[in-house]
Amino acid sequence: MYRPGGVHGQAASGTDGCNGLQVRVLEAGLARADYAGETTDNRERLAYGVFTEFSNFRYVRATHRVPLADGNWIHMLVEVGGMNPEREYLIRHVILHPPMRVIDLPDNGTGIAENPNGTNDGPGGGGVEADRDAGRTYRRFEYSFQIKGSQSSQLYLNWGFYDRYPAEMVSGDWKFQLYYYDCVLLDYKFTTYQE
Repeated sequence: MYRPGGVHGQAASGTDGCNGLQVRVLEAGLARADYAGETTDNRERLAYGVFTEFSNFRYVRATHRVPLADGNWIHMLVEVGGMNPEREYLIRHVILHPPMRVIDLPDNGTGIAENPNGTNDGPGGGGVEADRDAGRTYRRFEYSFQIKGSQSSQLYLNWGFYDRYPAEMVSGDWKFQLYYYDCVLLDYKFTTYQE
């Protein structure tokens, strides 16, 4: 979901960051990509515990509304500026999304699906529910990454939808957030809907 890279565009909006950090939105909207495979994520950070591999990624149009269809993506390209070139910065990406319910996960012998590390819900907990019939419900995806200080760095923030992962085809509001420690650098909302 995170790709450093060098696609340039016009800023759609800008937000002041913390300690001089600034984030500019260069692209935000609908993208498309062909499904190419998957990679298991042993930490089970996604509803199905996999990262989607894709090819032929292309930005389609600026929009806050993304239709749920096989191969559609919520896409953002942002630029982080104001960094000290002699430092590294730990950035946290949080995606708040409508509930994703998964029922086919292994249980711990009690019939209740287990989530020992709580990694899909971030450190705060409270967004993953477990019960005998429903499995887990996910509402939050979170990960952190380091970026080396430079004049600016571009980050891709994406979430793709494919028919093979029906639990992730959920309608409603999605918030893409970036944090530097507890300071909010970006808070951007999309809405997904069934066509």
